[in-house]
Amino acid sequence: MRDTNKTKIIIIIALLISVATLSLGFAAFSSTLTIKSSASVKPNSSTFNVSLSTSSTAAQTGSVTPTTTGATGEAATLTASTISGLKANFTAPGQSVKYSFYAYNAGSFNGYLNSVSIGSKTCTAASGTNQTYVNSACNGISISVKVGTNTYNSSNTNISSHTLNKGASEAVEVTISYAANAAVADGDFSVSFGDTVLTYGSAD
Repeated sequence: MRDTNKTKIIIIIALLISVATLSLGFAAFSSTLTIKSSASVKPNSSTFNVSLSTSSTAAQTGSVTPTTTGATGEAATLTASTISGLKANFTAPGQSVKYSFYAYNAGSFNGYLNSVSIGSKTCTAASGTNQTYVNSACNGISISVKVGTNTYNSSNTNISSHTLNKGASEAVEVTISYAANAAVADGDFSVSFGDTVLTYGSAD
């Protein structure tokens, strides 16, 4: 009987060892691998390039000679970002001076005309000229800007759907006019205009 019990104990111990061995044999191990990713995109701003040009097919700087009606005009100097020296010399109402050039898109993206800002006008009487008469005549002197097919006589800061495709150009005309029905002053006077600014962006 004692031997039988001893045998049973040995069998039970053996089974326990076997179960423990099986448990160890089927134990699973795992490792957690985490991949954290990010990216930074910073486009080169030089790839957006709308500039002034004397040519419709390339970015080109130079001199711009105006076309005139009755008046005379002085040649302007055009760089990639500025045209300066626009000046009309009027002798009577009904005269005008027009400067023609281009906005050229030399960049990698389409450009959108976002706004046109036209500077304020100031008329100053010369010595011996009555400023009151000058103020009346000044009302008839104006500047307008035509970009593509649209003409602007005053600032417009909310332009939409005006696209300048990459590699393309559009005509720009600046006209200084002395209206035919305008008043005249009793002497010489000068007229100055603030800067006219065209703003093109990469988004409409």
